[in-house]
Amino acid sequence: MQTEKNLIFPTLITRGNLIADQTEKNNWFSAYLEYSNSEGQSMDFLGFNLVHRDMRFFKAFSYIADVLRDHLLSLSVDTNKISIYITKAWFNVSTFNYQHLHDHADAHFSMTYYPHIAEGLDQKELIFHDINESRNSPYKGFLENIVTEDTDINGCEHIFNPKEGDIFVFPACLSHEVGYPDDDILDNELDTLQWSAQKFKTYEQLQHSRFCVGCDAIITRRDTESYENLLLPVDMWKQY
Repeated sequence: MQTEKNLIFPTLITRGNLIADQTEKNNWFSAYLEYSNSEGQSMDFLGFNLVHRDMRFFKAFSYIADVLRDHLLSLSVDTNKISIYITKAWFNVSTFNYQHLHDHADAHFSMTYYPHIAEGLDQKELIFHDINESRNSPYKGFLENIVTEDTDINGCEHIFNPKEGDIFVFPACLSHEVGYPDDDILDNELDTLQWSAQKFKTYEQLQHSRFCVGCDAIITRRDTESYENLLLPVDMWKQY
């Protein structure tokens, strides 16, 4: 039988790469130790979310913004009409394979960058989820147990294994998590791990980690000449 299959409404995730040399890695490690609390913890929910304003990383964040620009070009966006603002950036550093399912829905796009991944930690998964049932399922649960393999057509999740230097760009509202809990993590420890940050106090400890830089961005229009269904430029905003 000859038929034609048409995939519609796909979700775009763009993957780029920027390799950091040892000097750049040391700068990231230094910044972590600067932007962390007395316990050696650093995460956005702890108030450490302004890494993008550190001039040591202007080159890196400019490159990340360029990957976002390339992502938008793939969507046929006229990038001459928009401005990209990175609104916050933070560290997500760990040695274990777990972070709870979440999204960054207060932004437009999210990016993750991995300037350093220690040996043995490059198999940790970055998992994206469509929290809704697959559009190809006639009813909830139909595709859960009868498929012969999981694919992007019948599933609601996609797994990436980030490598050193990788940059991922994705819609900020897209739910994602880091791996599944390691076998040696007890069920009664999961709730604590969901809302905690590991502690790193030395360069050596950081060198043995999976070092991730997360950041969020919003898109505005570049000028006020036309509407285009975009936010006004930030310099037109007024705080009250």
